Amino acid sequence: MSNFIKKTLADYFKELANLGYEAVEWVISGAIIGTSVGLLMVAFRIALIKFSDMTAPAFNNLFSTLLLPTLGLFLAGIIIHKVPIASGHGTNHIIRAILRNKPIKIVTLPAKFIATILTLCMGGSGGREGPALQMATSIGEKVSQILKLKTIPREYVVISAVSASFGAMFHAPIAGAVFGCEVLLLRGIKYAPLLTCMFSSLFAFFISWLFQPRPLLVIPAQLLKYQISATHVPLFVVFGLMIGIVGPLYIGVFRGMQKLFDNIKIKIYFRTAIGGFLTGLVIWFVHSYTNGNYTVRGMSTMSLALILRQAWQIPISVLLIVMIGKMIATNLTVGSGASGGLVMPTLFFGACLGILLARLIGFNAIVLGATGMLGFFGAVAHVPVAMTFLAVELFNASFLLPVAIVGLIGSWILSYHSLYPAVEIPNPEAKLKI
Repeated sequence: MSNFIKKTLADYFKELANLGYEAVEWVISGAIIGTSVGLLMVAFRIALIKFSDMTAPAFNNLFSTLLLPTLGLFLAGIIIHKVPIASGHGTNHIIRAILRNKPIKIVTLPAKFIATILTLCMGGSGGREGPALQMATSIGEKVSQILKLKTIPREYVVISAVSASFGAMFHAPIAGAVFGCEVLLLRGIKYAPLLTCMFSSLFAFFISWLFQPRPLLVIPAQLLKYQISATHVPLFVVFGLMIGIVGPLYIGVFRGMQKLFDNIKIKIYFRTAIGGFLTGLVIWFVHSYTNGNYTVRGMSTMSLALILRQAWQIPISVLLIVMIGKMIATNLTVGSGASGGLVMPTLFFGACLGILLARLIGFNAIVLGATGMLGFFGAVAHVPVAMTFLAVELFNASFLLPVAIVGLIGSWILSYHSLYPAVEIPNPEAKLKI
């Protein structure tokens, strides 16, 4: 009997020691990934803001508006020619690397950093999120190689870097943790890395908040006061159905632009230069039509914040021009192969779509704009759960239900259409053949 008790106690303490060792690895991995990615995101944001401020005055005349994007995307194309994985929005590259267990080279970080600065700060249209995620995964890959963790697979470390990047950029650690696990699967979540992702996202958020307490996207104060009513629910259901219909068109336009540029058999830096020149034309048209009040160049975060604040005042014709102009400019920039993300442009499009619907039916335009901003991206990227958490972290708890309804219904209707075609289908046999 005493031997049995001794063996039981020995097994118990051994299991306890293993769990303790695993917990230590999780905390250490999260701290290193979160801190390093958080610092990278801080440096990336500072660089984007500084260089954008330097070039902004040049976009007041047609010549420089055409020249700067052409030159910037040409120079970015030269870097991409040397490091091809630095092309496009980057998210597809990291999804493929994670799901197919392919190594992510550290050279991706400087190449993507410089190419994105050249693209976005010199007039190209896109977001910072895709490039940031790709740069973060190169850090995750390097950390996994150095630490050689025994209890955390390399895949989980890299995924946690994705979460850290997203959590730091949006000052939303919970949404960041979920995003890293949700973006990999089509209509599913990879639960196993969630705890590792939470640690890294929290550390990255803390570092980002410490150096930059003010988020990049300024939220109108009215959104913080919204209280949901049961009478609003049917409208959100209708909006979700609307997004499910518009979503495939949005994705299809981007895919078509990519194929169009891919069929131009010239060096990629000439392709990106063409994309830059055409983007410049769109920028100048929107600038002229809106009397310089709105722009579709760069990340357009200030224009998005202004559109949300002026949701009821902005003329519908101006709203449509800015909405379509941003979509076309982004498709020309990223579709040509230049380095820029799709998250912010998709948020931009979703916000405009929500405001447009609200203006047509007489609903609160700011509320529906904010709901469309997150719900539309949640649907087309199939990350409705992450966007639901982001709604709470950015706005307030009353937006949990609207964004969840819109995102989940839109994602369901979109079915196997995704902004990121590299995602894994959890159960391919269940795919309906119509």
